[in-house]
This record gives sequence, structure tokens and C-alpha cells, in this order.
Amino acid sequence: MEDKIISLLQNIIKSEYDLDIQDIKLEIPPKKDLGDFAFGAFLLSRDLKRNPNQIANELLEKIT
Repeated sequence: MEDKIISLLQNIIKSEYDLDIQDIKLEIPPKKDLGDFAFGAFLLSRDLKRNPNQIANELLEKIT
């Protein structure tokens, strides 16, 4: 499942932001109620020079 999520994120990031990021890593949140996996949008915020929360919300919209 983790590999599918990473692949999905890579495809969305490539198509939406024209970035080819191969080293995406998912983390397991410290609390179970925060979800099964987490992706830190800080990785993208450096390249895009935008707020990571805004990027995360955009990615969430594309995934759901």
C-alpha cells in the first residue's frame, strides 16, 4: 500500500508542479487518529517557495 501511495504522490507532483521527486518517504504518525501514513510537504515547499500546509491541501484534493 505504501508503494502505491508513493507512486500516486510522485505522479501528482510531476503533473501539477513539474517536479520529479524520487525520494518520497512516508512516515507513520505518532498517533493512530492522525492516519496510517503522513507525507511532509516541506520537501515541496522549498522548491515551490510556498506554504507546506497549502501544498498538502492541494495534494489532498488531487488524491481524493
